[in-house]
Amino acid sequence: MLPIVNMEYLRDEEEFLFLKIQTHCPEKILSKVRYLNGFRGSIYKRERSLLILIFSSQETNKILLELDKTLQDAEIVETSLSSFPYDKGYRKRITDHITIATPECAKSGDIVIESLFSFGSGLHPTTEICIHLLERVLTRERIERVLDLGTGSGILALVCRKLGVKEIIGLDIDFKACKEAMENIKRNGRDDGILIVCGSYHNIKEGCFDLLVANLISGILLSIAPDLCNMVKRGGYIVLSGFTEGQAHEILRHIKSYSVIESLVIEGWKGVLLNEK
Repeated sequence: MLPIVNMEYLRDEEEFLFLKIQTHCPEKILSKVRYLNGFRGSIYKRERSLLILIFSSQETNKILLELDKTLQDAEIVETSLSSFPYDKGYRKRITDHITIATPECAKSGDIVIESLFSFGSGLHPTTEICIHLLERVLTRERIERVLDLGTGSGILALVCRKLGVKEIIGLDIDFKACKEAMENIKRNGRDDGILIVCGSYHNIKEGCFDLLVANLISGILLSIAPDLCNMVKRGGYIVLSGFTEGQAHEILRHIKSYSVIESLVIEGWKGVLLNEK
């Protein structure tokens, strides 16, 4: 079934802010947002109960603050900036070795991703930050086992596998995300090195990973920060993102035994590569 599309004319070269929202009542949400500044249109994929809101990318922070007040109870799956990928698909080169694409736009060697129910389209700055930091450490160090904490669509697990990691566990508490991650792994023919687990990190054995990557919102990172070091072997690495420059200090001060060896900022979002002091 084709998605229901309600939108103004969008120039291909213009960039837009997208919000994916899980809902069975799109009109209820649209009645609240259609008069907000910057609103450009919407797509509703009825078979997936997925509403995609489209806004101008100008004054993104102001728009997100307004949406936070207006849609307090909405199940927002992901936000991203792009030049309208949802009706045409997209292909985005992140590094010399990593290109992310939807199935209809993918070329040989690309990581192919569909992320209707989970975070991890590859379009959000924090995902891009993690990919850059992962590539830097994985091309320099011998990393055999990785934990992708909050795997979402499985995109970072797939990046690790493409960069040569033999054993990866993608962990998420959201069953829909795990199902989607497994579909993406099969789509990329990477069943041999990635295991998707639905559950809490409390079930993970301590000290058995060479590297942990977590691209999670700041509130979750703050709550689990003291436990992150326990999941990594002595001398191991941690890649974190999902927070702004202003939030970084508060998160990092809870990870006392690790120090920042590299950091990256894109569009105000920050990520860090940590190693044991």
